[in-house]
Amino acid sequence: MRLLFATAAVPTHHFTMLPFAWAALAAGHEVCVATGPELAATAARSGLPVVPVGPPGEFDRRNHELLERARTSSGAVRYDPKSAYCEVAAAMLDDLVALARRWRPDVVVWDPACFAAPVAAAVVGALPVRYLWGVDIVGRGATLTERLPESFGELYARYGLDRPADPDWWTLDPTPPATWPVHGRRRSAVRYVPHSPYGRMPAWLFAAPERPRVVVTFGTTTSSEHFAGGSEFTRSPLMRAALGLDAELLLVTRGEEERFAGLPGKVRTVAGAPLSAVLRGASAVVHHGGNGTLLHASFAGVPQLILPGSPEQRLSAEQFAGYRSVRRDDAATATAESLGGHLADLLTPGAREAAAGLRSDMLNAPTPAALLPTLRTAAAARR
Repeated sequence: MRLLFATAAVPTHHFTMLPFAWAALAAGHEVCVATGPELAATAARSGLPVVPVGPPGEFDRRNHELLERARTSSGAVRYDPKSAYCEVAAAMLDDLVALARRWRPDVVVWDPACFAAPVAAAVVGALPVRYLWGVDIVGRGATLTERLPESFGELYARYGLDRPADPDWWTLDPTPPATWPVHGRRRSAVRYVPHSPYGRMPAWLFAAPERPRVVVTFGTTTSSEHFAGGSEFTRSPLMRAALGLDAELLLVTRGEEERFAGLPGKVRTVAGAPLSAVLRGASAVVHHGGNGTLLHASFAGVPQLILPGSPEQRLSAEQFAGYRSVRRDDAATATAESLGGHLADLLTPGAREAAAGLRSDMLNAPTPAALLPTLRTAAAARR
């Protein structure tokens, strides 16, 4: 097969699909990645051929514009990232279709933010396969009309195609089935495979901590101010709560250790280390609710406290709230007492047992390589 992987210019979206692309390449299939110019260099370091499509900076610019419109409106405009996704798709669509016409893929694998991809697949008759990077933000409504804005149909109209009434895209979902939308039809579980672009491992991370270790990670786009509740992070309710525990606190930073100088000896920092390695010795993790961190922690079997900031992060926290090992709170309003209660509960044997159950649900999914024979059969039928 020829598999074209199309992704928006967001590194975590690419990293989630990457193990599937590697599995296809290792099985003897041809693989190509199409993405925005700003992600091309990162994608190329994954060892795959990459073709930039669309203008640079489009994804961040459209998302920022949409957020600004939502922030300044009187309530008539509701923030919906899918509107920005359609605008980005309109900008990259011609380049992506041209690539598909030249390369003739059998399958187009796309992340849910890359709405140009199913259109390109329809133009060349390829099998479209959605590969989720986390909780399905497009899968909440029962019909396509509820799930996508009107501008989605304009992408098809540009190439003389009718907007599909309710496309039944085959979706590969790395989240546990307990978090899936109830109406999903063609949805297959796929095992989440942790991947990180970082590779620096301090030797002390290999040693088991002497006390329970609570990891606080800000993700790749969130700053420490998000967790501060209007104060400096070092004096925030989260820090006061964590320091009140008989535990070691480990801050996963992005090279900003100087901002955390002067903290007590029970606080350590680490930068540039793979999150999967950091979580290996953790007893609990506090994070912003980004899907990459959420799935990393779930796969590692570590209890989690989520302090979401965006609507997507709140949705992810809600979908995982059924697991006893996942707690959520509001960083802006939470107190040291409420956060301390969450953390103390996550350090109990019951929370660890629930986290092990969540990990088991993740491991029950087939590996990306195991899905390739089914994909090949479906692509042949499509042709």
